[in-house]
Amino acid sequence: MIVSIVQYAPQQRVELFDFAQAIAEQHRDGHQNLWASLASALSCLPLWPSQFAARYQALLGRLPSLGQTQQAELIVVLATQLSALRNGSHGAALDVSTEYKILQDWTRRLPPSLQGAPVGALAAAVSELSDAQRPFRYAEMRQLALGLATLPTARHADELSTLESTLLHASPPVRIQAVHRLIKTTPRLHGTLSQQIWQRALRLLEAGGTDGVDALEVLDATRRDGVISMLGKGQRENAVMETRAFI
Repeated sequence: MIVSIVQYAPQQRVELFDFAQAIAEQHRDGHQNLWASLASALSCLPLWPSQFAARYQALLGRLPSLGQTQQAELIVVLATQLSALRNGSHGAALDVSTEYKILQDWTRRLPPSLQGAPVGALAAAVSELSDAQRPFRYAEMRQLALGLATLPTARHADELSTLESTLLHASPPVRIQAVHRLIKTTPRLHGTLSQQIWQRALRLLEAGGTDGVDALEVLDATRRDGVISMLGKGQRENAVMETRAFI
């Protein structure tokens, strides 16, 4: 029923959403997976900003009662809804810093194996914050990159793909800064993961909105930061290979 809400007339969507939420509240132990689905349907509702905010806050308040997997799923969806919460259907400029911090705090409590998608979603949503708060984005990118080293090798590809997909939708300045910070982590990582990050990071510099000058600036900043000199022999060879392929 939840996935079909968008197919109904606007007013019926609101009624169906509220009905589904009431059912989920009554059967919360057996329907934990419904909360992320409800959050996904929120943006299709014809609501005033205050009405949207009230329903968003209700979903945010479900996090403490969910299992960690369900928390991760709900955080991802709520992070993507921050833009709608801030803008509202009538352009109301709401401060979403409190909601962002709540989502960030719950993400930090998740085990590393579940943090990838929530961190990526929060990183993509940082553009909704004020300029003073946007460094959270860079901190989360660094935290995720460092956390990759603690995950089983089989998880690396999935986590890197999540990160790359998220950054492809970020603004060029944010993407460039995240690429720089990712590359700075490579001396601490094993050879294979180090090479993968160089490969993915350089690929992100080819994305729309960036150019050769941006790439040269990142590589020059990497040199100035001493990243290259800190790489092991095998890591350095891989970095040179990936950089030549990129050029």
